Amino acid sequence: MRIGDALAASFRRGGRSALPTMVRAAHDEADRRIAAVAEPAACTAGCAFCCHQQVSATAAEVLVIAARIAALRPPVRGKRRAAVRKALTATRGLDPIQRWVLRQPCPLLGEDRLCTVYEDRPFGCRGYASRDLDACTRAFESPQTIPPASIPRPEATRLSAVMLSAALDRALKALGLPDHPYDLIHGLEIVLDLGVGTATARYLKGQDVLSEARIRWSGSCSVGGP
Repeated sequence: MRIGDALAASFRRGGRSALPTMVRAAHDEADRRIAAVAEPAACTAGCAFCCHQQVSATAAEVLVIAARIAALRPPVRGKRRAAVRKALTATRGLDPIQRWVLRQPCPLLGEDRLCTVYEDRPFGCRGYASRDLDACTRAFESPQTIPPASIPRPEATRLSAVMLSAALDRALKALGLPDHPYDLIHGLEIVLDLGVGTATARYLKGQDVLSEARIRWSGSCSVGGP
């Protein structure tokens, strides 16, 4: 059985509460494959150069991350919520290259430059790695002349994320759920504004609640993400 079919089948057995379980199962399988390849990467904790790009995610991944934000203690939740709104104001309407030049950090980055939702990061982040820290540094310091697509990346790592992202897309489509790629920041703003419960209920009815955040890829604007 294909992985996407297996994910959809597990969702049908678990019902509504199975959405985060299905997403995490897809993520875990990608992580397992990436670990099995054991490609060398220059990435280390606190290295956040790649966390200044547009990130694509499925609606299911956005909902899982939004639920995690909503579950934070009020002071922390308010701070994270404000960071999402600020980032959207700065980046809305910009294409991927303009986003890279802007160097706007992901609102999910902590003050220690670590991802605050690392376990639930979407495939757009999960498959992104570099084989050369100097290349990342040069690109980040000269964003107008060096695109992130020039950074050498472990190909098997990228492909593992791409394959499992496609499997999750297949599962969502089989379930009759919107399976478009969405801008993570814009998607989070929509879900948090609606309320996670409301957004999730509408999504599970097949409504494209994140339609305004849908990404329409252009080959000329690609930054080389998963």
